[in-house]
Amino acid sequence: VTAELHNALASDATDPAFSPEEPSTESLSLLTATIDEDIERIFVRLPDDERVASIAGRGQDVREQIASRAQIGAGGREIRTHGDFHLGQTLHGVGGTRWLIIDFEGEPARPLFERRQKRSPLRDVASMLRSFAYAASASEIRDGVLAPPDFEERARRLFLEQYFSHIDPALLPSGETAILNLLSIFELEKAIYELQYELDNRPDWLPIPVAGINRLLE
Repeated sequence: VTAELHNALASDATDPAFSPEEPSTESLSLLTATIDEDIERIFVRLPDDERVASIAGRGQDVREQIASRAQIGAGGREIRTHGDFHLGQTLHGVGGTRWLIIDFEGEPARPLFERRQKRSPLRDVASMLRSFAYAASASEIRDGVLAPPDFEERARRLFLEQYFSHIDPALLPSGETAILNLLSIFELEKAIYELQYELDNRPDWLPIPVAGINRLLE
């Protein structure tokens, strides 16, 4: 369904607001610069808290990880995307035969012009992968229910297999290495956004983005 969504959003070449575009060098530079600003702002204000101790002082490591991956470039196409894609934006239809995707407003904490920017569809994919991590961890934090040990990895694998088998290949970078590198950049961007959100709203949930950042650094 996610692949079909992206194929549909990229299907109207006559509408400037939706027509797919080739990513420019500047677009990737703008992305890394935006993440740099987020890192600068967030990592300097990390509290003296054991929940964030494993990433305290590692802002430069995150910056270098993103810079090294960005050297491979982007590729593919930039399109209008969902912008705030996670499991909470999906509804499973009656009888389990249909999925509906809702709330196309983008991430509320970002300005409107930024939410309207065309992006690689992999940004939505990265957001959903992060949502699987949230589902696995939040069930324990909130409800005391342990997710199956392999839930996140299994969900990631099956989601990506189905996505890549249905998405228009022209929308993605050429080659697995380029795809995985860009996907990792977007996952780090999302995990940093989550870190800011949890610092401001749900400190008890800080271990979720912290684990995601550590995983991507490794």
